[in-house]
Amino acid sequence: MSVGANSVLSNLAQLAPDSDKSSVIAAIDTAVDDLIAQLNSDTQAVANPEFLEQTKQTIIFLEACTGFPDPEFTEHARHRMLELQGLLISAHDFYSEAYTNDPEAESAPASPVSGDDRSDAPPEAAS
Repeated sequence: MSVGANSVLSNLAQLAPDSDKSSVIAAIDTAVDDLIAQLNSDTQAVANPEFLEQTKQTIIFLEACTGFPDPEFTEHARHRMLELQGLLISAHDFYSEAYTNDPEAESAPASPVSGDDRSDAPPEAAS
């Protein structure tokens, strides 16, 4: 899987210093939508360190945005952050479950052996 170049930081770096709120929101949405598309297209995206780093940077940035005094901007950033976190957690859980259900990834469970309850003991010795 290749990681897209649309990180939130690169999207914001392309904006002019005097960009309006809607341009900043559009840059955020582009980055979040790209990460979500990667999650939806590749269930193993959460195993990719580059993807995880981009997602981490985006979530940290969105969390910082929730401290701005503009309620509309703050709510939008919070909503996108929670959306991304929720999908990331779901994808991670799905990936973890798929990995643990893989028969090649599992080892045989250990069988408990106690002094009196041995399955390999002859029946006459089990009295």
